[in-house]
Amino acid sequence: MLMHRGDVGAASGQQAPFAVEMSPREQAILELFRSLGEDGQREIQDAAAEKNV
Repeated sequence: MLMHRGDVGAASGQQAPFAVEMSPREQAILELFRSLGEDGQREIQDAAAEKNV
């Protein structure tokens, strides 16, 4: 799947400057992340940031 940078604003007519290939794993994580509420997303972001240190 191709994910276009700026897809969030696509409905407002913004064009994506470039496309990024996403692996099936990345796509699955993104779908799960998007299914979470704001608090869940924040927890996942914080946990990922800690792993990246």
